[in-house]
Amino acid sequence: PDPPVAEFTADTLSVTTGGNVNFTDQSTNSPTSWSWSFEGGTPATSTAQNPTVTYNSVGTFNVTLTATNAAGNDSETKIDYITVTAPQPPVANFSASSTAIYEGQNVTFTDTSTNSPTSWSWSFEGGSPATSTAQNPTVTYSSAGTYDVSLTATNAAGSDGETKVDYITVSVQPISYCTSSGTNQNYEWIAGVAVADLNNPSGASPYTDYTSLTANLTAGASASVSLTPGFASSSYTEYWKIWIDYNGNGDFADAGEEVFSGSGSSTINSSFTVASGASGLTRMRVSMSYSTYPPYCGTF
Repeated sequence: PDPPVAEFTADTLSVTTGGNVNFTDQSTNSPTSWSWSFEGGTPATSTAQNPTVTYNSVGTFNVTLTATNAAGNDSETKIDYITVTAPQPPVANFSASSTAIYEGQNVTFTDTSTNSPTSWSWSFEGGSPATSTAQNPTVTYSSAGTYDVSLTATNAAGSDGETKVDYITVSVQPISYCTSSGTNQNYEWIAGVAVADLNNPSGASPYTDYTSLTANLTAGASASVSLTPGFASSSYTEYWKIWIDYNGNGDFADAGEEVFSGSGSSTINSSFTVASGASGLTRMRVSMSYSTYPPYCGTF
């Protein structure tokens, strides 16, 4: 057999004091024993094939391996192979899973600080929790607004802070309403809707979104209604309903939210009384159906 040719590698060549280095024997010709010498390391020597060594002092250190088999031995020394530095204070930094969310949603923050912090102190303006010592906390934002986030990262060498101003933007959650649609508008359709100061003509369609238009109503006051059907030829009795989502919860099912119902084969002129506690911007739905009153959701 041939004597070994000694060789080795390390999983890192630079550590801070107290850090570990894992050495891997890569000698050829099948050595059967190993003798290591670690300048500045603990342990200073080893007979393991792949030892782990701790460096507690600042400096640049040699490593020597002697590999042996029945045919002889060989040594390899790597000069100034391992560099050990003193720990540095962290440089605080972080990222967020999202910086623009809706009310009630969560944001997960990820610590990206350098120099291996060992503790973290977070401050979340407008968030819940308002503070955290977790490395990567998750925070809930319940109110619309724009909020700062701060992190102080600390290790044995010191600490550093980072504040990101107006980092998280929280918007009001948009309301999603159920769909409503007619199956046939070849014979009749909604040709015009007037509610208070809103007066909107329209053509044949299973559904049209006019939420870009606004009817201005006064709480507790009477609002006028004028509903006009359109016909391809003969006129028919049409059944109308109007709903207003007074509480803004995304449906028309609550008491008092069906504000008008009526029927006729021509324009209907009437009125309804606006809820006394109504305020804010919300959704109104107007539906017309042949032969029976329409539902506020679904296809009819």
